[in-house]
Amino acid sequence: MHGIGLTSVIPEEVGNLRKLSLLDLSDGKLYGSIPAALGNLYNLQTLDLSSNQLTGSIPDLGGLQNLQSLDLSSNQLTGSIPDFGRLQNLSKLDLHDNFLEGTIPPTLGSLVNLRELYLYCNRLLGSIPDELGNLVNLTQLDISENRLTGPLPNTLGNLRNLSGFWATSNNLNDKFPDTYGKLTSLKEFSISGNYISGLLPVDIIKSWTDITSLSLMGNNFKGNLTKEVFNLPNLQHLRISDLENATFELPSDITNTKYISLILRNCSINGSIPKYIGDQMTSLKYLDLSFNSLTGGLPEYMKSDLLYMSFSTNMLQGMIPTWILLAVQTRDLSFNNLSAPDSGVPINQNLNLFACCPNSTATEMRDPLEMMNTYCLEKEQKYHSLFINCGGGETTVNGVTYEQDNATAPSFTSPNKNWAYSFGGSWEGNASSSDYTKNMTCGVSVADAPLYDRARLSPVSLKYYAFCLREGKYNVTLKFAEIVYTEDTDYTSLRKRAFDIYIQDDKIKVLNDFHIRELAGGPDKPITKSFTAVVNKYNTLLKIHMYWDGKGSTDLGYGAAAFNGPLISAISVSPEFKIHDEKLRPLHMALIGIGSTIIAVLLLLAFAWLGWFRSRNSPKIKVGEEKKGEGTQDKHVTLKELIDATGKFSDKKIIGSGSLGKVYEAQLLGLIKTTVAVKRLSSHFKENIQKLKKEIKWLYELEHENLIKLFDYHIEKDLQLLVYEYMENRSLEDALTVDSNTRSLKFTWDTRFKICLGIARGLEYLHNHRKLNIAHLNIKAVNILLDGDLEPKISDFGLVHLYVEEDQFKVIKREVAQGYTAPEYFQGNLTIKADVYSFGVILLEIVSWKKNVIKSHNGTEFLVDTANEKHEQGNLEDMIDKNLETCDTQQALTVLKLAVKCTSIAPSVRPSMSDVVSVLLNKKTIGELFRSGAPNVGEKIKGSGGATSMDLTSIPSTSSPSTNTKDE
Repeated sequence: MHGIGLTSVIPEEVGNLRKLSLLDLSDGKLYGSIPAALGNLYNLQTLDLSSNQLTGSIPDLGGLQNLQSLDLSSNQLTGSIPDFGRLQNLSKLDLHDNFLEGTIPPTLGSLVNLRELYLYCNRLLGSIPDELGNLVNLTQLDISENRLTGPLPNTLGNLRNLSGFWATSNNLNDKFPDTYGKLTSLKEFSISGNYISGLLPVDIIKSWTDITSLSLMGNNFKGNLTKEVFNLPNLQHLRISDLENATFELPSDITNTKYISLILRNCSINGSIPKYIGDQMTSLKYLDLSFNSLTGGLPEYMKSDLLYMSFSTNMLQGMIPTWILLAVQTRDLSFNNLSAPDSGVPINQNLNLFACCPNSTATEMRDPLEMMNTYCLEKEQKYHSLFINCGGGETTVNGVTYEQDNATAPSFTSPNKNWAYSFGGSWEGNASSSDYTKNMTCGVSVADAPLYDRARLSPVSLKYYAFCLREGKYNVTLKFAEIVYTEDTDYTSLRKRAFDIYIQDDKIKVLNDFHIRELAGGPDKPITKSFTAVVNKYNTLLKIHMYWDGKGSTDLGYGAAAFNGPLISAISVSPEFKIHDEKLRPLHMALIGIGSTIIAVLLLLAFAWLGWFRSRNSPKIKVGEEKKGEGTQDKHVTLKELIDATGKFSDKKIIGSGSLGKVYEAQLLGLIKTTVAVKRLSSHFKENIQKLKKEIKWLYELEHENLIKLFDYHIEKDLQLLVYEYMENRSLEDALTVDSNTRSLKFTWDTRFKICLGIARGLEYLHNHRKLNIAHLNIKAVNILLDGDLEPKISDFGLVHLYVEEDQFKVIKREVAQGYTAPEYFQGNLTIKADVYSFGVILLEIVSWKKNVIKSHNGTEFLVDTANEKHEQGNLEDMIDKNLETCDTQQALTVLKLAVKCTSIAPSVRPSMSDVVSVLLNKKTIGELFRSGAPNVGEKIKGSGGATSMDLTSIPSTSSPSTNTKDE
């Protein structure tokens, strides 16, 4: 019985057709329930009721013991999955796209002839039964888009015939099972959108030599992707995102270039884009390497006909190639350090160049902070509020006008130039630009209902920037309603939208895995979330970032777009401070002007008599935090209070001095006494105050546990101050120069190793910073500060280039004398690899507990030379400090070998700081670094006597700046 085209319920009489072996009523527009009488058709081998509108529960079909194929998919069935344990001949069971609830019955594990099991897109709960591991003939298993929890069962490793496994968009957790290495028949494997944790299972995956599609997006994996995975011979689709504690480069060469989809988003990939992506991957359609730390240039050409390409949010440099500018498909180069051609960029709705090119003549292509500076200079006054109808036209609600936001381009700046957005990502399916804004199919009964009629949708990332806001505290209210995943008829109501939200700081999530429909209590129901944001001289830009990290639903496949990702209906930014915009009449303004002039003259005379000049009247200065109730709040003092705390810059308060200025200790009173370090910059900076302000503002935004914290700054023509956190244990220099017999602090091996790792992590952060890409260029023991727990903090980062021109040569000569500088200093081509050299010197000092330059009556000894000699002789162990009571000798030797590698003469041979961190964390071996094709570590630069044998006899002794050090 096949294709009878019924348009009504299934009659009970069908149960009388007991000789029937095949019953195919698929796509017949049937409704109603499945008759229990079907269970009497004991000769039935195939039952297909798929793609109808059947409702109710699945009846007992245990009498169909000859049944081989049961397909009830794409209906509206509810209830639990019945016990199919008696259907021992069943080879295919398909229940996908229904509304089934309850758990997966363990009795399914007794169906030993089962080859295909499809349970995806239901509402199933609980864990995956271990008994499914008994289905040794199973080739296809799809349990995606449910609400399953718990771990992936180890027993599934027994399914050696399994070629396809999909468990996406559940709540699965725990570690990846080691037993899955036995699944050598796998062709497709996807567990995206879960919470699987632990190390990325590269050693297991590399045994899947038949795999064609691998999707691990949106889990909690850690570690690096290896070359063996890239080279799996049949792999065509590789999708991984949001790796934790990862740092790796793409392989320089691979043997498999058959990729169709290559998505490696937010995986901390550094290095350059390999050439083979452009000239060998001829089948590539989807390429997403966004949210990484890629450097270098873009591919000069691309042989494949890409449907989507994103290099957004990297550190790429160089000119944008013509083939990208003329693309007819989406190309995303936003948030990089690229350059646009002088001839300009053609108008292209498929091209996202927002913040791609810091030095571009087009304002929209610059960094958002530079955009704001340009836009706000053009305005006579700043704004104190912002209202955006995301995805919709201009509308007025409760007397407030919300600006229109219905553009479909990947980036947009408002006509008033007071806000902008940029979005990124792509759905691998049939979607168009019109899908970036969505309509509500039915209205909501709330006062601000018009705001929910439309919404803006983005596949991965959606950023809004508010420009030109007045300084002060703001309430940021975000309005949401799930208007896409709503319908039972198309099963979108089964899908899950989850994304993260950041306000101001991309490091701090204000909402994690935000699920609109779940928190609102259903689809088409509004929900608002409010936050507080502060706009001041340090955070002049208000930023709202919504980001899909792979959790929840992912792409559907089968050519259908998922429409997952951030979805927002409206944004409201309103002040939490009083607004005074009343306009005064001319007479009042004149009187106020005259009165103000008289008062100003009197005040200036008084301040001059008191020795308290204009710069003392600046806003209060942050000097740390103090407890308030159960929380904390910023602690501020006036400029006068800060100066008084330094004894009015008394020499007795000096704790460090250098070419940039002197550092003073300042003790400030409050609920808790606070001590800070105040650096007073030298007077020559007053000639270029604006440049100094800009540079210091960038430094203020840097934050890492191994960088000294810049609390605040005061930059005016007559006085320039930097306020840093105070380090109780001064510097590594102090520790190295204090006699061990009189030293109260104990620098055990564990402490020393902690210091090595902390310095490495701080430098890695500076080198890989997405915006600034900072080379310190002044790494030395005196600039490594130690807090109360002997945690290291790097100081003076980003300050070397602030030296005035006449001081630069003196500083360089003085640094060379101290032995920390890389040989290329005098060649004028300094890069971050100069920091790696200096770091290697620090490592030698920490392990040996000796200064790098040791002068005696026998001459001058340089630790770098000694280490190279010991390494060549195989006696590096002799460098370890003999006064250590206990020491992990193997670990110490690893650090010493790392130091030798870091102090290589050729910069290209030195490892990156990311590699250094990987070695220290045992993620990479030191042997891998030495096998990287490096020349001999003792190689000399032509015309020089090596790293430390320069002529230093005429170099004067001066010192560099620091935040709080005794001798610089």
